[in-house]
Amino acid sequence: MEIRQLKYFIAIVEAKSYSRAAESLFVTQPTLSLSMQKLEKEFDIKLFNQSQNGLQLTDSGMFLYENGMDIVHDFDYLVNHMHSQKQHTKESIRIGLTVLSAMQFMKHISQFIANNQNVEVRLIQNGSHKLQKMLADGEIDFGILSFPLVEPSIELLPLKNTSIEGYNVSVVMPSSNPLSDRDSVSFKDLKNETFISLSNDYMLGNLTEEQSFKFGFNDQIVFIEDDWKVLLHSLENFNAVVLLPSEFKEYDDTPNLSWVPLEDRSNYYPIGIARRKDMIVTDTYHQFIEAIKKN
Repeated sequence: MEIRQLKYFIAIVEAKSYSRAAESLFVTQPTLSLSMQKLEKEFDIKLFNQSQNGLQLTDSGMFLYENGMDIVHDFDYLVNHMHSQKQHTKESIRIGLTVLSAMQFMKHISQFIANNQNVEVRLIQNGSHKLQKMLADGEIDFGILSFPLVEPSIELLPLKNTSIEGYNVSVVMPSSNPLSDRDSVSFKDLKNETFISLSNDYMLGNLTEEQSFKFGFNDQIVFIEDDWKVLLHSLENFNAVVLLPSEFKEYDDTPNLSWVPLEDRSNYYPIGIARRKDMIVTDTYHQFIEAIKKN
């Protein structure tokens, strides 16, 4: 039995649900189920019974819970004490952030850094598509990224029950564009427009490229740039449109632009905490999650 299995078991007991425990631990429900199956197989016992009232502990499960609480408490005390003995070494973590997540979560990240003086934090900014690959390749340790998941070796666990769970997509254009007074626009409406775009390192850069081929206007993408402020300041010069997160609007004061919601199934992107599936989950990781969930 591993201490992580014991912590998973206690979380399930206290949440009275695999799904709620998975959300609180920021792991997947299958991860918890497999861990409990291994635990039951190791001791050849049954820990839970399923009833109309939810999960119920067996006698063996109750014994493990009551005694396991003390073990976990003592283990965490030991780990924290040993960490406190380190005088000159720091744990180092690399956190991947998109431009938007950096702006939305920087207050919480700063607080996390202030509360973890023994942790050396390096922030790496890029698009979610690129950061997922960097995470899979071991170039970052975890990050706040957007769906969809494109790398099979990582987990992207959605932020739920927080004030920021994702972002919407707008088509930004000069206010002189005839489409600027629309309540929403589709890609079909945009087939005759000139486009500027984020690169394929970003989810919206990929979306722009995919839909341009689908609707036959791929030769109308005239400028690719990853600085969203540069893109906005270029719109009037190119008389173009660009896909950007709607949430950027509150951070921008570029005049004579209209932000029109995109009418498409890909007009909303959930965000989550990403990590490699083989990552050893540390207390620092959980503290980072708790800091982000306070938004």
